[in-house]
Amino acid sequence: MAKGILGDDGPTIWMLIACILFWGKITDWWGSATNKVDDVIKTTSGVFQSQTSDDLSLMQKQVAAWTVPWSTLPKKKIQYTEIASKLWTEMKAFSVDEAKIIATCTALSAGELRAVAKEFGVKKERTFGMTVWEGHIFAAFAEVCEDNIISDDLTQLRTIWKKSGIWPANI
Repeated sequence: MAKGILGDDGPTIWMLIACILFWGKITDWWGSATNKVDDVIKTTSGVFQSQTSDDLSLMQKQVAAWTVPWSTLPKKKIQYTEIASKLWTEMKAFSVDEAKIIATCTALSAGELRAVAKEFGVKKERTFGMTVWEGHIFAAFAEVCEDNIISDDLTQLRTIWKKSGIWPANI
C-alpha cells in the first residue's frame, strides 16, 4: 500500500487543499453577489436610494450654515434636541403619522424651527448594517411624504417651514 506525502495523511492534505480552493470560490461568489446587491440598492429609488458623498457634503454644509438665535428662544437647547429626536422617531416609525409631524412643526416659531433643524443635523438610517438613507430634516420630510401621493403633506411642511428661511430649494 502506497503512503501519502506525509505518511497516511496524504489524502487528508489533499482534501484540505480542495476545501481551501472550494472556500475561495464561495467567498468569490459571495463577494460578487453582495456587490450586485449594493449596486441595486444604489440605483433603486425611494427609501433605498443611496446619497452620493457630494449630496451628503452639501447637506452637512447647509446644516453648518444655519444660524440659530439661541438667546431669543423661549426653550433651552436640549428641548429643541428632544423635539428633533421625536420627529426623527416619528419619521422612522412603521406607520408614519404625517399629521403629528405637521402639528409639531406648526407649533414652533421661525427661530424654533431653525433650532430643531440644526439639532436634527444629518441623520443615518441603517438596516441590517447597511445605510439605507441619510440626510437632514428636509430630506427626511421629503422621504416620508413621498409615499403618500394623495396627500399634500410636503406642501404643508414647506409652507410651515417657509418662515424659517432655511428650506432648501431642491426639496
